Amino acid sequence: MLAHLILIDAQSLPATICNLPPSPGPCRGHMERFYYNPNERQCSKFIYGGCPGNGNMFETKEKCEKACKK
Repeated sequence: MLAHLILIDAQSLPATICNLPPSPGPCRGHMERFYYNPNERQCSKFIYGGCPGNGNMFETKEKCEKACKK
């Protein structure tokens, strides 16, 4: 039985995710995605290959802005 719980500060998680660099991954897919660019303070388009990647990847610019642009 899992006796320990890990609590994550909900406000620090998006900031951490939104600071990650875009990660297209090693696969050869070609999917348009958006990532938050903290230097430019905006969401930008990149091409995702379809595997691995990270949390700073959103299907739409609107979802990216909602998650990261404060």
